[in-house]
Order: sequence, then structure tokens, then C-alpha cells
Amino acid sequence: MPLSQAELDRLADLTSDETKGAFADEIAKRTSLSQKDVMKLVKSEEDRAAMLGLLEVVSDATKSNAQKAQALRNVAGGIEAAVKIVGLFVW
Repeated sequence: MPLSQAELDRLADLTSDETKGAFADEIAKRTSLSQKDVMKLVKSEEDRAAMLGLLEVVSDATKSNAQKAQALRNVAGGIEAAVKIVGLFVW
């Protein structure tokens, strides 16, 4: 289910070290990733920003897959975040 802009904004507010666990919980609830997987992926603020950018692109129901791929190229760290996520399932 795509995330609304309000949900993305709320997740963006969970960026401090104190809220890292809450961020991981929220991402885990909305994806097939576990909290443990999310914690592996988002070790820094940049990682969290990349994850949010990735979720925002993927959640945009108005874009085709090709448009999403192009938009993902424009997200700082977005490609790297996608590769890390795929790596969790492949290895």
C-alpha cells in the first residue's frame, strides 16, 4: 500500500538517534522488512533519508515503473538503498 505524504512526513520526523527504533518499527510495519533488517539498512541519517526517498518514489502511484526508476536516480543514496534492500533478500 502506498504511503501518503502525511505518513512520509511523519517518518521524516523520526531522524534523531533516539527515534531510530521508532523509525525502524514504522518502516517494518509498512514493508516486508523486519525491524532488524531496517536497523541494518539505516545506520546513519543519510541512510534514513535515502530510505525515505526510496519509499516516496515507490509509493507514488501516479508514476509508471520507468518514471519511478528515473526518479530513483535523482534520490541521493536511493540506488544504494535499493541495492542494500535487495541484498537482504538475495544473500
